[in-house]
Amino acid sequence: MNFPKGIIESLLPSSENILGIRNLIGAEKAQVYMLVRTWGGGEVGTGAWKDTLKEILPTPHVYDFSQDIRTNEAAGVQQGDILLKNISKNKYINESDIDTRTEEVNVEKFYVIKSRSGEQKLYKVVIIEEKYLTWDIHIRRLSTEDQILRDLTQL
Repeated sequence: MNFPKGIIESLLPSSENILGIRNLIGAEKAQVYMLVRTWGGGEVGTGAWKDTLKEILPTPHVYDFSQDIRTNEAAGVQQGDILLKNISKNKYINESDIDTRTEEVNVEKFYVIKSRSGEQKLYKVVIIEEKYLTWDIHIRRLSTEDQILRDLTQL
């Protein structure tokens, strides 16, 4: 079903409040952050780095495929993948605002998922799906996360 563009745009301000209910009642499963690491040496891995960490708010629904025995690797979903659902398009207007892929040669972007127990895991985007009022993002855990998380002191 296609909705007229004006109806969608009129709902954007209200969607922010609706999506924020999870945070207001303390029902978020985990905190979700975007980590941007900028390297001073002109390319990734050279020189000193500067980390910028920004919490994704309102907190998206975190669907964890770690315990899901129905994962279908032929469909591109692997055990341990996460689906971040209902990221606000009002706050994150452009896909580049939520994508970890970048063309800047000295920048790395990651998602950091911090569970209620304090455990942190690092992820990269597999695919982004645009909805009318929100984004859904399929992310996959990095196998090389230990050093990056060790260096990260802001959480």
